[in-house]
Amino acid sequence: MSSDHQTNLYAKMWLPTGNPIGVIQIIHGMAEHINRYQEFASFLAKQGFIVAGDDHLGHGHSATNNNLGYFSHGNAVHFLLQDEINLCHKLKKDYPSLPYVLLGHSMGSMMAQCLLPILDHEIDGAILIGTSAVHRELVPAWPIISSLNQIAPHRIGRFLDAMAFGSFSKPFNRHVKFSWLTHSSEIISQYDQDPWSGFTFTNNGFYTLFSLMKRATSSAWINGIRSDLPILITSGTHDPVGKFGRGPSYHFNLLTNAGFSKTTLKLFDGMRHEILNETHREQVYQFIARWLGKNVLHYR
Repeated sequence: MSSDHQTNLYAKMWLPTGNPIGVIQIIHGMAEHINRYQEFASFLAKQGFIVAGDDHLGHGHSATNNNLGYFSHGNAVHFLLQDEINLCHKLKKDYPSLPYVLLGHSMGSMMAQCLLPILDHEIDGAILIGTSAVHRELVPAWPIISSLNQIAPHRIGRFLDAMAFGSFSKPFNRHVKFSWLTHSSEIISQYDQDPWSGFTFTNNGFYTLFSLMKRATSSAWINGIRSDLPILITSGTHDPVGKFGRGPSYHFNLLTNAGFSKTTLKLFDGMRHEILNETHREQVYQFIARWLGKNVLHYR
């Protein structure tokens, strides 16, 4: 049950065949769902990890009454974060002795950033994939975003979608809407044909997304996080969400300058937004596995 006390959330687990060596909680991005992580989660399970994640409010199997892209009439950010806290606590109760890692992609990485000050003493590492840069061009639009959420929260936010993402494909193939996600035409086609992927958020969805972005791109997001928490920040150098590496580098420098001692930045040359779905994603998988071994499991 979601913390909104109305929605049954769909969640999924991938289990290793042998004794587990750790738990990884995946927080998916906007306009997708946890089953898109099947290949990556299966890879992690083969490494010995228990992997779990849910479909957020307004996403995948958790969406009800055709409310894809709509979160809540209440405090949607609170509900989203609390749902992940509840899942974390459930998994830690079931596997109390295993190292625990929070992994977020895109909107999920922004959620993870908001969660770290709350969960930092309960987890053993965090992986932020494809997190956002500061998009100052959205700042003047905030009153409009807020008003649209109040006036027509359920209306599909086509104006906000064009404003936020309309230019993302221009450096790649401007004729393919989601070409900014990955080089893989096969995955783009699957994403485009998947009814639970690539849908346009409602005005409420965009208000929630931009609320998360404001928190996750503020320099204050690191406040309250223990400085010895291992954190991996990774992205593609051709990711427009992170402004082609500037966002991840900003977050890395923010942490490093604040005295965080176990922060790693890895930018994959030429890769776009979804590095877990890129044509050479095996490189990403192996890098993450090595990072986990060195920083969370403490073997080289």
